Amino acid sequence: MKKFLDKLLPRYAYLAIFAVIAVNLIAYFGSKLFISNATWHSLAISGIDDKIPFVPQFIIIYVLSFVQWGAGFVLTARESKRFCYSIFSAEMIEKIICAICFIVFPTAIARPDVSGGGFWNFAVRFVYFFDTPAVNLFPSIHVAESWLCVRCAFKYTKVPKWYAALNAVFTVFVCASIVLVKQHFFIDIFGGIAVCELSLLLSKVFKGYRALDFIESKLLKQGDK
Repeated sequence: MKKFLDKLLPRYAYLAIFAVIAVNLIAYFGSKLFISNATWHSLAISGIDDKIPFVPQFIIIYVLSFVQWGAGFVLTARESKRFCYSIFSAEMIEKIICAICFIVFPTAIARPDVSGGGFWNFAVRFVYFFDTPAVNLFPSIHVAESWLCVRCAFKYTKVPKWYAALNAVFTVFVCASIVLVKQHFFIDIFGGIAVCELSLLLSKVFKGYRALDFIESKLLKQGDK
């Protein structure tokens, strides 16, 4: 297992990926601890959200987005240490902003009663079961993550150019999936894109990679003692 990980990821990426996963879990699940008794808001836009149909087949895109993110994490880590730390610091800023939004302005959506038979309805019910209740909507983490994958894909130097185009097309489908399986409102798409772009900007302006550099240096010193 260790040999496999060493081939898959450079050593400097271990800390960054661990930090990103920790911040993601804290932001998503931790924010729910503060809003259990909150007043929920709806961001449904009349004439848009009520016109979007429920298409259970798009649940496959919704689920496959996790594969896109995983591949993005690995490729970003392999690109270079500076690039890895810059992007992953933006990723953590992104989740902190999302958590603040979830707590300050909690939103919720009424999901359809999916009681029919068939594989696709079963798949939707499966996702609904593990992602309940339908809160933490604005901004959409799904869109923010996939958009970040696209932004990174166009900067990779060690990956074929077609990968970026494929990422872009898939991300369009991810944006569609979150509303077609009734996990989000239409405006959540733009919220996800905006928070991703803001996080990349803040990471660049404040040189976010330095935080991971600093932590890594401290851990290395501790390891030498």
